[in-house]
Amino acid sequence: MNRLHSLLPFVVGGVATLLSGLYMLHATVIDTSFDKYGFPLPWLVYSEGFGAVVPVEWTFNLLFFIIDAVLYASTTYVLFLILAKSKLLQ
Repeated sequence: MNRLHSLLPFVVGGVATLLSGLYMLHATVIDTSFDKYGFPLPWLVYSEGFGAVVPVEWTFNLLFFIIDAVLYASTTYVLFLILAKSKLLQ
């Protein structure tokens, strides 16, 4: 059971990272439109150009995804640690 408690923050952090992909930031720069997904770092970017040739591209940034996952997992771990310590003090 203790092993499950040590893995749970990382599972919750991974799920939170995937759910952060629902956050979209739209930007339009001259002849290109960008939709960035992920929070706080955009790890998935959809870009679309305007004009006769319309390049459409999905870009996945693995480094930003890993940084977001570590951020969410460490935040969840600290939160679980605080909750465990407060429960022991009562």
